[in-house]
Amino acid sequence: LGQAPLLPGRDPGPPGVVGAQPDVVQHRAGLGDQDLLEDGDDAVLLGGLTAGSAYDYKVGDGSVMSSLATFMTPAPAGTSFSFDAIGDYGSGSPAETQNAGRIATDGAQFVQTLGDNVYSEAMDPNFSTTYSEMDGHFFKQMQPVFAAKALWTANGNKEYYGNGAWFKVIYAPNNERWYSYDWGDAHIVVLDSSQPFDPTSAQYAWAQADLAAHQSAVWRIVVIQDPPYSSTSLNSSSGPVRTNLV
Repeated sequence: LGQAPLLPGRDPGPPGVVGAQPDVVQHRAGLGDQDLLEDGDDAVLLGGLTAGSAYDYKVGDGSVMSSLATFMTPAPAGTSFSFDAIGDYGSGSPAETQNAGRIATDGAQFVQTLGDNVYSEAMDPNFSTTYSEMDGHFFKQMQPVFAAKALWTANGNKEYYGNGAWFKVIYAPNNERWYSYDWGDAHIVVLDSSQPFDPTSAQYAWAQADLAAHQSAVWRIVVIQDPPYSSTSLNSSSGPVRTNLV
């Protein structure tokens, strides 16, 4: 079972957001509770958490429960941290499982993905062993990571395949396409290269305003699937990103 990204330093928000006592997160989600996902599935926003703290949690339906898992809340300013970055990985391959196992135990505080989190295929999975394509290419392989760390996701082109399955099960802040968050002395901006980002676009205007409002951050990190420069090949460098965003 996946864990949605955490929203650092925000007001608890609308009714339905729940608080939590240190060391334990408890909430019973009912049908329609926190209807933040595109198909009406549950997502729970937590307020009142302490920065730089670990919280244990379980997920279940009242009769079947997951094993105990843990997440860390964002580190306060002035605190050192490390994080994992991984992209173009969601094929359900042995390499994805291997990478997930290493990420889960490497001591970093959170995971920031770089897009293409799940690959959609034309054929259905084996439903006797796999709940869905998301299950077969993402949840099963990445489960050790979700049980240990906070997850922040960027969208790639493949998130828009599969009839929008990604957005039905994964929740991200803001409009689920672009957002920002703080961790320690870093301000991290997550953009979506599959959405318009030219100077006339809503995403461009948002990114300019967000970065301008955080000029004092020690680190300003921008995450996007298509890199402006690549060390591997000329074909991997994005001219439009370099022209519009650098």
